[in-house]
Amino acid sequence: MKANKVKIAISSLNGQIVTGQPGRCPKFIVFTVENRKIMSEKIIELTEDQLLSVAEQDQPHPLDGVSVLIASGVGEGFVAKMAKREIKALATSLTGPRIAAQCYLSDTLPLKAARKSKSK
Repeated sequence: MKANKVKIAISSLNGQIVTGQPGRCPKFIVFTVENRKIMSEKIIELTEDQLLSVAEQDQPHPLDGVSVLIASGVGEGFVAKMAKREIKALATSLTGPRIAAQCYLSDTLPLKAARKSKSK
């Protein structure tokens, strides 16, 4: 991890557990980090048209400015879509949002591979 100030978004339906399907998740915990230290956190709730699976790529979004998005599972297509927004999407086996953010900051986040895109 580089840069002195970053934002980390964690997919979490209930604010307590890292959840999967971030493209369909309406709630994220966003940690603001300075010099690898969590300075603040806030909940961002998305409207149906702001869900990452349907949001227009060229439109402003509540998660703009986030550098990293962590969920319990991500697909290759989602990773590519987030890369277009300059967001690194990662999957982890950790269940605690704050712990996941802290592990990312200390380069110890246990990662899971992105799911392969389904062939049509």
